[in-house]
Amino acid sequence: MKYLLLLIPIICFANTVPDRDAEGNIITNSRAFTSPAIKEGVLYKRVHGVSASIPANSSANIDFVVPYVRAKFTGAEIFGGELGDTIDFTVHDTATNSISGLDVNTFGANVELNKFGHQLYLTSPYKNTSQYDATLYQNMVIRCSYTNSKGTAKNIYINHELHEVKDQ
Repeated sequence: MKYLLLLIPIICFANTVPDRDAEGNIITNSRAFTSPAIKEGVLYKRVHGVSASIPANSSANIDFVVPYVRAKFTGAEIFGGELGDTIDFTVHDTATNSISGLDVNTFGANVELNKFGHQLYLTSPYKNTSQYDATLYQNMVIRCSYTNSKGTAKNIYINHELHEVKDQ
């Protein structure tokens, strides 16, 4: 099985309880399937799949729209790719540019806010890790720009891993 594994793990996972929370307080209990490891609230793991057919020798965007009020993007698994294919990962504003405040009529909808994957070559597996470095908000877009370098079309499947941030 050929896939790309892009993981940005959290300090503790949903079924474990760290000794102390983000403020240094001793943790005595935790809600099921949550992690109290950040100051902003409680984390709930969420995984979403998206897919697209990429024509031979061409590029296409595979978009995922964030469905949560607030979330941390922690990784993505990409299946169906081959060595030689490349991807770029970018984060885009909402359709109304509510994050950047830029005028949709002037700049267009879903303005690119950040690029965090730069012409990544697919390997099996590819792994990248970091701590939470950005918060995503509802209706922002995570875009995978996929370039198929082969002479045949292929189906690409992506599982996006996020952690929804909810108030205590």
